[in-house]
Amino acid sequence: MSITKETLQQHLKDPAIFCCRREKGLVISEADLEDPSLFDDMEEAGLLSLSPEGRAGGS
Repeated sequence: MSITKETLQQHLKDPAIFCCRREKGLVISEADLEDPSLFDDMEEAGLLSLSPEGRAGGS
């Protein structure tokens, strides 16, 4: 699920994850980023892990 500009502004300092595969050279916009409110559920389901530095890993 992508995010809005308002959500992007609220999470400028937070980790970000692409919501979909992106091609080289794409200018990133809010529509390309996953909703950060889903990260906890994704971690709990084992689909995502975030390091203390904000690096993402997944299964």
